[in-house]
Amino acid sequence: MVPPPIEIRKLFFYYPNNRRIIFSDFDWTVEKGDFWVIVGANGSGKTSLIRLLLGLECANGGSIRVLGYNLKGSPGGSLSPSERAARAQIGHVPQHLQFDRRLPIPVLDVVEGGALVYSFWRGLGKGQKSPSAKERTEICLSALAQVGMESYAKDRFSMLSGGQKQRVLIARALATQSPILILDEPTASVDPTAAQEIVQICRQIRRKHTILFISHDISMIPEVCEHILCLSPATAEALVQFPHRGTVAHSHDVRGLSREEILLLLYSHWGLPPSRSE
Repeated sequence: MVPPPIEIRKLFFYYPNNRRIIFSDFDWTVEKGDFWVIVGANGSGKTSLIRLLLGLECANGGSIRVLGYNLKGSPGGSLSPSERAARAQIGHVPQHLQFDRRLPIPVLDVVEGGALVYSFWRGLGKGQKSPSAKERTEICLSALAQVGMESYAKDRFSMLSGGQKQRVLIARALATQSPILILDEPTASVDPTAAQEIVQICRQIRRKHTILFISHDISMIPEVCEHILCLSPATAEALVQFPHRGTVAHSHDVRGLSREEILLLLYSHWGLPPSRSE
């Protein structure tokens, strides 16, 4: 039996500096081919969940498994073979790519940089042959073509618009050839036209990937999403009665619902009136 892409059981996690509990007794399973949207306000645990799945934070209890590989996390340290294998299964699209804007880095080099790291992780201890330089370039150009950016391969990354940069970062994740993609607020810093282009790209790439789409703006939830994970910080009143309570998580299966029905469900979840602009 093939293990699910992501399986979290009894997760307990807090940050040592303030001992605020983020997750307590948290269970979550993502099946192959699922398209999940993760929504929640700032401080609800979205970033913490991403960092745990990427091995950048260590869970204080419970288990996280990625395609059957155990992921404990090792911030600032070396990853075990199992953790490297788990990390290689996830392509990550960050909100921003941190680099010196004065460096004339071509778009193709940005994409190839991500692919190189993943080839290294996959090859460690497994004797797997990494793609040749020519094969890697072909993979990266194909990834750029999937997001409509192949004609910008030789352009400087720093000169692109915000929407174009996000599309390149999606191509960078696609070039890793990982079965799971995490898109961290991909529409947060772009104009409405670019945001719709990114949503369209999500519609195209979901056929071959399991996708986690993180957003704080429920109006930008893609129509193709199938499941929604709503994260809400525990209220002050709840913490008085249950001091060890973490983020409150609710899962919704929205397959078959229209976009309007999905939005109404989410507005109802947070007790908000429907937006007149929707």
